[in-house]
Amino acid sequence: MVIMYLPYAENDEGLDAFCQAYNDFLVDWCHEVPGRLYGAALLPVQSPVLAAKEIFRAKELGHPVGLIRPIDAQAKYPNSIRQAMMAGGGDFDEVFRAFEETGMVLGMHTFPAPGIPHPLGLEYVATPGDLFIRAGVDSQTFSFIHEMQVWLAQVLLSGFLDRYNRLKMAVFESNAEWLPYFLDSCDRLWKLYRRERGYSGDRLPSEAFKAQSVISFESDEVGVFEQWPDYENIGIWASDAYHHDGADVWSAMRNMTGAGVPDAVQHKLLGGNASSWYGIEPKVFVTDEAGPIERPEWFPQGPELDEWADLIAHPRENREKLKEIGIDPDNLAVIGSAGGGPQQQQAARY
Repeated sequence: MVIMYLPYAENDEGLDAFCQAYNDFLVDWCHEVPGRLYGAALLPVQSPVLAAKEIFRAKELGHPVGLIRPIDAQAKYPNSIRQAMMAGGGDFDEVFRAFEETGMVLGMHTFPAPGIPHPLGLEYVATPGDLFIRAGVDSQTFSFIHEMQVWLAQVLLSGFLDRYNRLKMAVFESNAEWLPYFLDSCDRLWKLYRRERGYSGDRLPSEAFKAQSVISFESDEVGVFEQWPDYENIGIWASDAYHHDGADVWSAMRNMTGAGVPDAVQHKLLGGNASSWYGIEPKVFVTDEAGPIERPEWFPQGPELDEWADLIAHPRENREKLKEIGIDPDNLAVIGSAGGGPQQQQAARY
């Protein structure tokens, strides 16, 4: 939830202290399993000076990635990248230079809109998710992908990556199946309107992206695996832990094999690309797939569990059935408590 709300913080010094405390905590947490866990640092992007300073400090702490949510929540962040490039990089030039100098990866992590009054006023739009909320649509449905597409369109059509040609970017939490068509569209626009609209850069958008960026995908993105030549050198697997729909690597391997992804490419997608991009020594920690989780006798199992999982997976279609067992289909929150009637007890049991 920090990624959702961090860009809306208004006190630069407080935000700086918060990010430093979190990044220090990451050191301790990752050292529980040295060589296996690595941190993605939070940055006080409301202040370019403080953000650049924390990039250098976090890199010294050993964090290979610095996270930035690609939105303009304070009317400070260069959401209009092209205008910033025309002004010599804008106020955030030193931030991007710090990423280049340290070699830290710029991790772009999207999120839904928070759905709260914006500190700068209700009419200020900070993220594409705000527009979906105003239209009565759950921002989570579209915000992850559209937030990233807005950012990348500006980056790729502005010459941003040519100005910062040593910058390494990673696209997180926005799926990946849309990328080939998106890059093709940017290339087409760049060729057609470069002189008319002032698009700049020495390379096609697709060339710049593939040279300086990677994108994360999850285990169920079969569309990625069916287009594996497009992702062979830029795809990095993500488990999406600890979300309830997070999947382990074994399901990714099964889906890749089913789509005909060569073993050598699977090696790249499932670790080789990531270890190279982050400068991490690859190590093997797990060699066998874990068996089914052992459940206590009272836990629903067999057909009963399958039926419940299907209800939860399709809340709109099963609204009435979910209400019958005491679960709110709009937020999947348990209604009542274990001390209530049979429906509440059944819901609490699940």
